Amino acid sequence: MPDAGYTAASIDIGSNTIRVLTVRFEDPQRPGSHGLRPQSVGTGRIVRLHDTGAFARLGRGVALTGRMTEENMAGAVELIASYTREARAHGAEDVFAFATAAVRLAQNGREFLDRVADSAGIRPRLIDGDEEAEWSFLGATFGEDDTGMVAVIDVGGGSTEIAVGAGRQCSHKTSCAIGSGSLREAAPTGERAVSEAEFDRMVEVARERLSPASGVLDRAMGADVIGIGGTVTGLAACDLGLRAYDPSVIHRHPLSLERLRRLAAELSALPLPERRQFPGLAPDRADVIVSGAAVVIAALELLRASSLSVDVNGVRLGAILAGAAGRW
Repeated sequence: MPDAGYTAASIDIGSNTIRVLTVRFEDPQRPGSHGLRPQSVGTGRIVRLHDTGAFARLGRGVALTGRMTEENMAGAVELIASYTREARAHGAEDVFAFATAAVRLAQNGREFLDRVADSAGIRPRLIDGDEEAEWSFLGATFGEDDTGMVAVIDVGGGSTEIAVGAGRQCSHKTSCAIGSGSLREAAPTGERAVSEAEFDRMVEVARERLSPASGVLDRAMGADVIGIGGTVTGLAACDLGLRAYDPSVIHRHPLSLERLRRLAAELSALPLPERRQFPGLAPDRADVIVSGAAVVIAALELLRASSLSVDVNGVRLGAILAGAAGRW
């Protein structure tokens, strides 16, 4: 674990969103300062100084054209530069930026990273799916007791990572080319409501796309499941009916498979304009929340799991831990 007092940030450049997390590591015996509530962890504690994100949609159309659009790249570059400045203003000694599925797949991915480096003064690291899965596990299990088997599911916009391990040690990991955005493009429904048959088909497609993970999933039978990523936290916010996103309330919120199916049915039954008004749901996520829910449900069914616990740290905290340990 990083030394007490260390402050760092990570910027997750995803297919749907770009998100920043800035934290300060605290001594396990020392209370938080500046009125901020620390998140207690098994080997210490962190104080969340800054946690926000916005939709950039870098992955939109990449599967069809092989390229990120100029408009989306320009918006993302500006957003990353802004988040970098904000992280420094919060005292971040290091800013670890990393890019995932959309940039991995896009033919102009390197060009985009060059533009970020010129604008933000930091060059994001392009990570592969296995690395993303391992970092997700590292962040999601930080502070957990050395208990039994844990499976971490990270549903992103363009890919889903699954990592399995025990005692905070990741033993098996994989990445599958299916996410909330890519599934929506594969099974488009426009702005109308999604029928029960259409949603069942989404789940079926998600199961098919997750089939390469069968070896990892088989090793995770009976494991406690932790879910991370915007889809999972968005569904938790809907379940809680939050008026404003609050990570301290969402963190470790339980979601049963039965409740996820009911939420998916409620969201599917609404046309997009009405779905944007759903309590707890960020309006910009309304177009991908149904497809994202289908991926989560498919993963839980393949794991034969009845529920998951929501984690708000995930890959962003994992990136900070990996960077602080010199694995960057």
